[in-house]
Amino acid sequence: LFQQNLYKDAVPLLSVAVRLAQNMGVHRDSRHFPFSPWVTEIRARIWNHICILDAQAVTYYGAESCLPPTSDCLPPRNANDRDWHASRFANPSSVPPNVLDFKDMTYTLVHREIADATRVLATVDGTDFHQRHKILSQVESSLNQKYLTRIDRANPSQTVIAALVEVRISSLRLCLRHRQTEHSKVHPSDPQRYQ
Repeated sequence: LFQQNLYKDAVPLLSVAVRLAQNMGVHRDSRHFPFSPWVTEIRARIWNHICILDAQAVTYYGAESCLPPTSDCLPPRNANDRDWHASRFANPSSVPPNVLDFKDMTYTLVHREIADATRVLATVDGTDFHQRHKILSQVESSLNQKYLTRIDRANPSQTVIAALVEVRISSLRLCLRHRQTEHSKVHPSDPQRYQ
């Protein structure tokens, strides 16, 4: 529904999905409960997807975030799917390492980090442009350190991730600069610079 721009249906359905996931406890860190590593990972992936859709609703449609304040579910592990022993009876020793490198989950984790930043930006005062620029710079730096320093630009799937980060961060900066410009129209401190 979000991809088809049917946000009037998508946002309420997302709220229902969040409430169902919350009733199932998916929003809580599964490591505190007696779940196997694979079930913990699946629950983290479900909540991760909800977080990304929630940020999309906040960013593009002006909706309020519907995530509960008690959510502490960690993002999925940055590992390849083939490295997992996909069984609810898998031993903890079969869990693949959570690495800072390009893996199957990197694309999703990049989305999640940008989604989390979007929600943080939504909580900051609309006229505190310095704080908003600082948040964006921190997120960009974090993404570069975690995922983009060792990226292979000759690999198309890795290039897509680098492009995604550049476009999404630039888009957020552009929105912020637009709001700064609109604010300076009302209170122009330097009319010549604004012109």
